[in-house]
Amino acid sequence: MLSHLKIDNIVLIQSLTLELDNGLTVLTGETGAGKSILLDALGLATGRRADAGLVRHGADKGQVSASFDIPPDHSVFGVLNEMDIHADDELIIRRTLGKDGRSKAFVNDTPVSIGALKSIGDQLIEIHGQFDTAGLLDEKNHRDALDLFGAYPALLSETATAYDSWHTAQKALMDVRTKAENAATREDYLRYCLEELNKLAPDEGEEDTLKALRLQMMNHEKIADAHQELTRYFEDDDGIYAQLGRAQSLMDKLASTLPEAAGGILDALNRAQIEIEDAAARLSQLSDIEDTDQDLNQIESRLYDLKDCARKHNCTIDELLQKQEEIRDELALIDDFESRLNQLENEENAARKAYSHAAEQLHQARIDAAKILSGKLMAELPSLKLGDARFDIQVDKKEPERWNEKGLSKVAFRVATNPGSAPGPINKIASGGELSRFMLALKLVLAETSNVPTLIFDEVDSGVGGATADAVGKRLERLSQHNQILVVTHSPQVAARGATQLKISKSSDKTSTRTAVERLSENDRLDEIARMIAGAEITGEARAAAQKLIADKAA
Repeated sequence: MLSHLKIDNIVLIQSLTLELDNGLTVLTGETGAGKSILLDALGLATGRRADAGLVRHGADKGQVSASFDIPPDHSVFGVLNEMDIHADDELIIRRTLGKDGRSKAFVNDTPVSIGALKSIGDQLIEIHGQFDTAGLLDEKNHRDALDLFGAYPALLSETATAYDSWHTAQKALMDVRTKAENAATREDYLRYCLEELNKLAPDEGEEDTLKALRLQMMNHEKIADAHQELTRYFEDDDGIYAQLGRAQSLMDKLASTLPEAAGGILDALNRAQIEIEDAAARLSQLSDIEDTDQDLNQIESRLYDLKDCARKHNCTIDELLQKQEEIRDELALIDDFESRLNQLENEENAARKAYSHAAEQLHQARIDAAKILSGKLMAELPSLKLGDARFDIQVDKKEPERWNEKGLSKVAFRVATNPGSAPGPINKIASGGELSRFMLALKLVLAETSNVPTLIFDEVDSGVGGATADAVGKRLERLSQHNQILVVTHSPQVAARGATQLKISKSSDKTSTRTAVERLSENDRLDEIARMIAGAEITGEARAAAQKLIADKAA
């Protein structure tokens, strides 16, 4: 419940601290005294839209702080844990608003976004006005309201999970179908390319090998001349071999005289002999290349074919092997598309059936809940002087293309205010007074299942009086057994039902106007209710009537 509310520099409130009780608290006062300011302040604290006009004139900033006593099993703690915010039994939310319109939000002194503040605030407070177009008057919210009343979370979760599975299967099927369609148009081309590549049969590193071979063959004459010349250096009597042999013999003779020096030189000469023999062998290999125009033409033609094929596939010659493998893989997929499609179609069909089964169960649960909710609300209408009215909840199936994670149902609250008339949308059929009573009845019935601990009603009794207002007060009192209820009212019948009464008043001097809030004693409360009955001048009859209202409540 909301335990404390502190307001600083908001509109006409300079500084105000309220300690609030459980049960039914009524807020009364003259029109224009500032009752709506309290609701604006609460809305600011719980993440509603901020308006720089809320900051008191002359102040740099306004601030609202609200303290809540929350049971440990409340769902708000799950939200707090996700935000890594520690909270025990007490939760304090605070928001500051500068005169420039910028605001900051805090939860237990931890900075949070305004969106996060609203997520938390929505679970702590509901504010209902006479014409709450963002709530039950909006048909978009009717299904969620019915689900909250019906209390079937397992069916909602099962339907949402089944929808996710179905949606995933649908996407996988569509993706493969698209690929299959694209591949089918390419199949002939791919098979032609693969046949061409298979026929070409490129080898790894073939381009470098062919280029090297071509270079050798183009320079074969130079190589042959060099081989012939070099051969003389090796084989002539005065060639390298002969001279090297004489040098080795000389060093052999010196070995006995200069063993170390001669040994080192002889080893170097032996290594030189090995290197020279290797060079001679390599030279001989060069001479083995056959110099024919046919061989060179073949190499040139092979290189041309490889380059032409690479150009077609927008790759290098070395990448042709990879391209060949990619085409094989793509054709394998094409060949496997039919079996893959059959598999995914079966999976999508099974997922759709699972979703349809879960959604049908949820749909039936909504139909059952709608009957109960309609019955409960119809039972409220006679005491609200709407005995001739009819309330109906339509639960129909949406078109399959509009099914979603919340099921296949569309829900609409309908009313008929006159006998024989067809039900229609609440906000189009009911008059202002009828609308407020319908909305109150709905909120009373739905609030019994609400997880929100604090409900605030802003002049929901507007347009009713006498016995109807008394009935409204009784039902708010009944609702306060389950929730903390704050009611802004001008009705003495409703005010008399409060466990606590706060009077909002406005005072002015030559420099400023201020709003104040006073917790009324029993005697002061009697005077306030008498004023609400009689007006500015409290008569004896009004006081007696007020006394009777309070006595009826006590009884």
